[in-house]
Amino acid sequence: MFLVDTILTSVNTVVDKIFPDATVAEQVKAQIAASSVDWYKMEMADRDSARQREVATQDKTVRQLAWVYTGGYFALLGVMLSGYIMIPTGMESVLDVLLGVLTAGQYSVLSYYFGSSNGSAIKDSKLK
Repeated sequence: MFLVDTILTSVNTVVDKIFPDATVAEQVKAQIAASSVDWYKMEMADRDSARQREVATQDKTVRQLAWVYTGGYFALLGVMLSGYIMIPTGMESVLDVLLGVLTAGQYSVLSYYFGSSNGSAIKDSKLK
């Protein structure tokens, strides 16, 4: 729920600026926090249904795409960090955005396979 917490921190800052009345701001923050739990549950349910589909169909496409994406991501990151390619002047910001988008995608891949719901399932199986 790290991502949701980060977003809530930013939203709370904005709410404080929009609503000068502290009471109203706290009410709005409470409503947003309650909604964020629902958002998180929906995200986990969506991810869980994707995992169940993968198990039921025995389709290896998702796993193969995850491997290709992860390999490509780290290859690109390694090439950029090693200085193997020269970044043209004026293109730094475009590459920063590209790397940010790819990093967000990598977060999705990792959370799909190693996310908190997956960890919870492993923990629950060990407790039984």
